[in-house]
Amino acid sequence: MAQRRFGLPQRQDARERQPAVIYDREGAYQPPPVEQAIGQDRQPAPIRQAVGQVRQPVGQVRQPAPIRQAVGQVRQAVGQVRQAVGQVRQAAPIRQAVGQDIQPQMHMQIEHNQNPQLIGLQAQLNQAISAGNFQEIGRITNEIEAIRGAVGAPVDQRAEQERIRHEAQQERDRREADQRAQQERDRRAAEQRAQQERRAAEQRAQQERRAAEQRAQQERVRQAAEERVRQVAAQRAQQEREQGAQPNQAQIGALQAQLNAAISAGNFQEIGRITTAIEALQREDGGEQQRRAEQEELEEIAERARQRREELDRQERQRQERQRQERQAAQQRQERQAAQQRLEQQAAQQRLEQQAAQQRLEQQTEQQRLERIRQEQQVEQDRLRQLEEDRRQERDRVRQEGQQRAREARAVDGDLARRLFDEREEDPRGNPLTERTRAEIAQSIRLYEEFLQSARGRREDDVAEYYTQQIETLRRSLREGQMAQCARPDERISETQQQEIRMLRADIPRQRGIIEQLTRELEAEEGIQRTLRASMESIERTEAGGLSEASRRLFNRVRILEAQKARAKIDNNFSAQRQIQREIDSIWEAAETEEERGERERLIRQRDAGLTAQRDGDAARRTRERDARR
Repeated sequence: MAQRRFGLPQRQDARERQPAVIYDREGAYQPPPVEQAIGQDRQPAPIRQAVGQVRQPVGQVRQPAPIRQAVGQVRQAVGQVRQAVGQVRQAAPIRQAVGQDIQPQMHMQIEHNQNPQLIGLQAQLNQAISAGNFQEIGRITNEIEAIRGAVGAPVDQRAEQERIRHEAQQERDRREADQRAQQERDRRAAEQRAQQERRAAEQRAQQERRAAEQRAQQERVRQAAEERVRQVAAQRAQQEREQGAQPNQAQIGALQAQLNAAISAGNFQEIGRITTAIEALQREDGGEQQRRAEQEELEEIAERARQRREELDRQERQRQERQRQERQAAQQRQERQAAQQRLEQQAAQQRLEQQAAQQRLEQQTEQQRLERIRQEQQVEQDRLRQLEEDRRQERDRVRQEGQQRAREARAVDGDLARRLFDEREEDPRGNPLTERTRAEIAQSIRLYEEFLQSARGRREDDVAEYYTQQIETLRRSLREGQMAQCARPDERISETQQQEIRMLRADIPRQRGIIEQLTRELEAEEGIQRTLRASMESIERTEAGGLSEASRRLFNRVRILEAQKARAKIDNNFSAQRQIQREIDSIWEAAETEEERGERERLIRQRDAGLTAQRDGDAARRTRERDARR
């Protein structure tokens, strides 16, 4: 309107502007420069490319992390260790040796318990005990002990070997259990470390996702700001096209010169017109100032966007540096875990080697101990055989002495008969016998009775029958008052023969001492028989009670040791008695069941009662001997 009012050149109206779509001479479409700029702006901005680059590492983080691979390797190593332990737990040489040794031991035990000769001797021993034939009891007992000494020693040795192997097996089982517990603790610790690593990796991945989402949000804000800048720039370009290229300031200057001339001329109508035109142009200049303000504002927004982009770039560089450091730390952790895994495998291998060496050492020690026990048992068997040989020689010597005494007694009997015959020939009446002759006959009867008891103890039946006939003859002579069945000797008794008779009579106390020693040995044998009988009754009750094979072997071993202790007591071998008693106590201490402990206490009470009875019998016998000497 100002142009029409003041006659100024008019600008084109908005409806008269050139169309937005422009065609070239050939009729092809040519987009305006603003649309070209907008199309260029719609291409992927650098910030979007940065966001895409950020999202790509996030996707890589979501893939299997190195820590998961490390956890898998740790689990694989644990599986290998378990496999190695499983191979070690398979049949070890010591267990195979134990299994190979138990089978022949059971066969030997069955052969020992089913020995027909031993069963027959035990039946004979029971019959002799029922009949009270102590001489037969002693003979059968010696044979039983000889058989059991030859058969029972391997059984006792194998029982000791079985016990030693059982203890070694228990110790190895305990060590294997400790090893399995340690491996289980190591496995749990590895799983716990792996779980912690997984949690840490998940937390880092979650933080990365959150940071990526935050950066994406910031990118969307930045893109909105850039879009606003482009819109403002487009509006400004549109306004500039509408206003044209002519500045309003030149027109205002020309109008001001006209206004000055009109003021000088005093043409108030021209003044009003020029003033109105100037005001219109000034209003347009005000719009220009607003545009410049908007331009400054847009530039300021662009500067802030640039600064924000630089800040985002810096944060992105920091994030990349942080990710690089985290990857490096994860790699270092993985290397440490691999080194730790190698150390654990080496430690497990060393433990397995140490255990194998320990098992070999234990096996060697066990073999040495068994060899030492076998040697000790061999020495004990040799000693027992030597002792039996000494006792046999002693019995032969006593038998020879008894035979010698019988021959001497026959000689004495002949001398006495000849002397009595001579006295009877000297007596013209032939009756009665003198008092001296009667006293000698009575003394001879007593001597024959002692010889008879000794012959019966040695089981010399012919000698005993001869002594019995002589005793009856002498007693009939005393009753009849004259010598019965006495024939005249071919020659008279010489002085040498009378001297021998006196020497034999003087040797009577020594022979009586020998008889007392034999009597004490017989009583000791009776004590052994009582102990054996009690042990056999205990074994029968044990077998009837249905105890295990191990319990029967235990009681059998104790019975054998009790017999050995009784023999050591007879030989006055106090050190052997103490050693055997310690071995018996150690065997009883190894008893585990209440029934076995009760049987042990019962046998101890029975043994104490037998020893008490034996001591009482010894005391009574010593009292009788003392009274007899008085």
